[in-house]
Amino acid sequence: MARLRKWALERKFEFKTLWSNKTRVILGCVDDKCSWRLRALVVPHSEFFVVRKLVDKHTCDTTHGNPNHEQATATTLASLICSGYHEKKDGLK
Repeated sequence: MARLRKWALERKFEFKTLWSNKTRVILGCVDDKCSWRLRALVVPHSEFFVVRKLVDKHTCDTTHGNPNHEQATATTLASLICSGYHEKKDGLK
């Protein structure tokens, strides 16, 4: 899910979970009128998902940013900031 959150931040859209259980998840755009959808299955015995279906076209207006972006969690933002420092031993200063 972390990669999907980063992807949503980079592409400036938000998604919400429409349906999920232990083996699959269906995500949709936060705008109920939008056609963007993603369906994924969990890879058995792992933490990974396999995308089975993706409707990657937004029919909503994604140009208006939301200051309370749902995918902008502290963990996601920290991983984006720290990703440029993984090779340096000193870390952030």
